[in-house]
Amino acid sequence: MENKKIDALLGTQMVAKGHHFPDVTLSAIVSADIALNLPDFRSAERAFQLFTQLAGRAGRGDFPGRAYIQSYEPGHYVFDYVKGHDYAGFYKKEMELRRELAYPPFSRLIRIILSFRTRDAAKKVIKEITGKIKRSAAQGVEILGPAPAPIEKIRNLWRWHLILKGKRSKTLRQAAGSILEQIRDVKNVRIDVDVDPINLL
Repeated sequence: MENKKIDALLGTQMVAKGHHFPDVTLSAIVSADIALNLPDFRSAERAFQLFTQLAGRAGRGDFPGRAYIQSYEPGHYVFDYVKGHDYAGFYKKEMELRRELAYPPFSRLIRIILSFRTRDAAKKVIKEITGKIKRSAAQGVEILGPAPAPIEKIRNLWRWHLILKGKRSKTLRQAAGSILEQIRDVKNVRIDVDVDPINLL
C-alpha cells in the first residue's frame, strides 16, 4: 500500500482502525446490514462507529474521497447520520430509542449464560428450569429468555442465555441470585453471570 503497487485493498473491519492511507479516494462497505441487525441493543451504535470510521479512510490526502455503503435497508436512521457525520444527532436518536425500550443507560442488565455439552441436554434442562426462572421474577425486573444465544456454540458447548433488565441494581442482583439458587443443583451445565454485559452475543 505504501509503495502504491496495489489498486484495491480488501479487508475486514480492522481496516477502519486508525490506518492512514493518503492516496485512497474510495471506500466501500458491503453487506452493511449484518452489522445493523446483530441481536444486540448496541448494534446501531457499533455500526455507526464502523461506518463513519471506514468512510473516513477515503480522502485523507490531497484528493477528495467518496464512500459507498451496500444495504437492503437504505432508509435505516443510522445512514442519515453517517452521511452527515452527525454524531450529536445520532446520539440524540439513539438515546430516545433506548429510553423508550428501557435499555442502558436507562436500565441495567445481567446476563446469565448456560452452557451444555450437547444440544439435547440443553433443551432438556431448559425445559425443566424455565418455570423456575419465571417464578423468580421480581417486581421491576424483566426476564428475557431463556433462549439460544445468538452465537449458539462456542468451544463445543451449546449456549443458552437469559437477560435480566431493571432500573434498580439491588433488585436486579436479588432476582439474579434467586434464579441462580433455583438452578444451582442442575447437573452438567456451566453457568456464567455477566453484569452489565458489553455484548449479548
